Amino acid sequence: MQVLSLQSVSSPPESLLFLEVQASSGGEEACLGLFLEVQASRGSASLFLNAGLQSGVLFRTVVDMATGQLSDARSRFLGLRAPKLFSILVRGRRAMLCLSSRPWLGYVHQGHFLLTPLSYETLEYVASFSSDQCAEGVVAVAGDALRVFTIERLGETFNETAISLRYTRRKFVFHPKKKLLVTIESDQGAFPAEVRESAKKECFEAATFVQRFVFSHLDPKGSKSCHFHPDR
Repeated sequence: MQVLSLQSVSSPPESLLFLEVQASSGGEEACLGLFLEVQASRGSASLFLNAGLQSGVLFRTVVDMATGQLSDARSRFLGLRAPKLFSILVRGRRAMLCLSSRPWLGYVHQGHFLLTPLSYETLEYVASFSSDQCAEGVVAVAGDALRVFTIERLGETFNETAISLRYTRRKFVFHPKKKLLVTIESDQGAFPAEVRESAKKECFEAATFVQRFVFSHLDPKGSKSCHFHPDR
């Protein structure tokens, strides 16, 4: 065995995946967010080595098919969990599904390689399948449930997450430094969660009393008598 190339990374890899990207048109293939930018000629193929690091970063580098040399290394933070990389089929081409705090899909769309988050729950493992009813399906493990789904609306970068509110929404405030959207909620006559929990605990303690059962000795007839004394 001969070592052809070495590549240093910021943290230990958790998952590795080779992905061959076939350029459908001449020009530039660019990954969303300036993640990848590779010049590809018409009809040419490029081989990429993808590594999911324990730090939650997806590391990607170009592999020379002739010499095996690694070049043009790029990285992108995907989430708090180490990305697990899986190969799936999307529109007849090989794509990459990265499972971190949320799932990400890396695929070729209109001559460009895109890496976008999916509007779906956190997944543990995935595998692609094909049947008469579903040409390009994905089966996944989410917690203790098994999910079967298809990937649609390719090319859209919008991602949504549903968050249930505790009270009625009153106003939105945008935090310019943190880039966060803060929701102000309130309801008439409603107490904060901390006050409700404290009041519930006090009511429970006030209503709790200890009951004792005292059994006396056997009576002359040979049966036991039971006396009940509530402590006050």
